[in-house]
Amino acid sequence: MVGAWFCILGGVFLSRVVVQPLTDLIPLTINLQDFDEVRRIARLFYSLSRALQQLSLFYQNLKLTPSDQRFFPYIRQFPFKGEDINFTYINEIFDDHTRTIWKAKKENGQIIVVKFTPKYNIEAHNICSSIFVPQICSIVAMIMKQKLFGI
Repeated sequence: MVGAWFCILGGVFLSRVVVQPLTDLIPLTINLQDFDEVRRIARLFYSLSRALQQLSLFYQNLKLTPSDQRFFPYIRQFPFKGEDINFTYINEIFDDHTRTIWKAKKENGQIIVVKFTPKYNIEAHNICSSIFVPQICSIVAMIMKQKLFGI
């Protein structure tokens, strides 16, 4: 909590700790006579309590299998010409959390680059293809946030 404001953050341990906000800053200085405001805050804390209980149960029942891929993103395949291509991560190309670019290897041994970005200019990439840029195998829209939060 920050004074009379509240924000829920999520964090993961990678090669460094990555923390991102899951909600905006929510003011707790509400008018207690306004039932809608009180209900909104009550629902927030109730939902947070249930989420923490479920997260605790999840980790109690989690069967961990040691893997050299545990510090890499969970996405390990992409669609290409009607089939799913599996790959494993080798390393992060830049030690910079603002540029999530990974070196990976397909099952056939071909080295690829995996990049996560909220938007990408495919036209600019194609214009530069005559110079030196890797061929694009697949572009997959990340819609998980839309499914979870209705954005």
